[in-house]
Amino acid sequence: MIISMNYLKYTGILLLILLFTNCSKDDTETKDFLLNDSEKATQISKENNAFGLKLFQKLNHQKKNNRNVVVSPLSTAMVLGMAYNGTENETKEKLSGTLGWDQLDKKEINHFNNHLINHLHDQSENIQMNIANAIWYSRDIDIKPAFLKKNKNNFNAFASSINAEKQPTSEMINRWAKQNTDGNITNVVERIPSRQMLYLLNATYFKGNWKNDFNKSKTTESTFFLENGASKPITMMWQKADLKYYDNEQFQLVELPYENRNYCMYILLPDSKVELDNVIDSLDYKAWHSYKNRLSMKRNINFGMPRFQCEHSVRMKDLLAGMGMEKLFHRNKADLTGITDQQVAISEMMHKAAIDVDEEGTEASAANSVAVSFTTLVEDNPFNLIVNRPFVFAIEEKRSNTLLFIGKMTRP
Repeated sequence: MIISMNYLKYTGILLLILLFTNCSKDDTETKDFLLNDSEKATQISKENNAFGLKLFQKLNHQKKNNRNVVVSPLSTAMVLGMAYNGTENETKEKLSGTLGWDQLDKKEINHFNNHLINHLHDQSENIQMNIANAIWYSRDIDIKPAFLKKNKNNFNAFASSINAEKQPTSEMINRWAKQNTDGNITNVVERIPSRQMLYLLNATYFKGNWKNDFNKSKTTESTFFLENGASKPITMMWQKADLKYYDNEQFQLVELPYENRNYCMYILLPDSKVELDNVIDSLDYKAWHSYKNRLSMKRNINFGMPRFQCEHSVRMKDLLAGMGMEKLFHRNKADLTGITDQQVAISEMMHKAAIDVDEEGTEASAANSVAVSFTTLVEDNPFNLIVNRPFVFAIEEKRSNTLLFIGKMTRP
């Protein structure tokens, strides 16, 4: 997220000292927030997932040319959560309304994210899970210590001042993204115009091995059937396992657990006569939650799935403005006085996500940069499930009901 400005106001090293010597923990709550207030936490988790699914649908409409799509609802909600700490009045209302947070206050959102980060890191046995947040700001702007303090205490946000004239800021940010996504996201920002003086970033990285391995000796060359009637050769992975499964007239849904069974991947395969985009258009939170609840164990599934990789980059300013956050981006109407008393607006938001799936497991990562600009059942018979046409995939942490990644694969 990028912020730009008309003029600079020097605050110097004193601001940096205040930020790091005045960071007490009174803006945070215990790690047991989700347990102490499960109803509130369930509500926030539900709204975050609902927003993530809407975002996926909007991105899919932008990619009607059968391109692959992957997005991290978690990464997006994290970076918007940090920005939320800087919003006030109507801008705050528009942002919270779009995210479904309108019945919640900032303290509750902050506490939830603080616990969620700790929870996901605590659930890292047999998988790699990393969530990193950062704020880079020009030492020449009058940023409010309370804004950085809230994001440091609740989002574990690393904060650093920048001398934009002397330091290669884009290199610093890209190096940070690379380090926090194990080298998967290397170019979050290409260049930084001189007026864009503050960056909020989130990097989310996941790597997990399958509970039921795909046997590499059984991997074959196969055919993937595209929606336009053409086909392409692919590498098909195979496993035989007992898996949770659900189907209806529109699609089949299967759950693939990782070694850490709190994490799983869902594969949604439309019927051969059903268009994938039509299924995605109907995939709101209520439907998605209902489908997952209908999963039941099915034995001896002969399951085939292609190896696939996907990297997706998108500018999200216009998309989010169209979803109801237009005030956040309006150069004369945005109220970000929680960040600074100067007139500011969000000038751009970049999202990059990548996923790599093979016989051993999944490696996925995402990065968001927000730049702010001063304006200005059980069966015994074998069953075949072969993913040989376009499909939806999603990765979830089940205990917290957190949707980490969701996407569609049209051309593996």
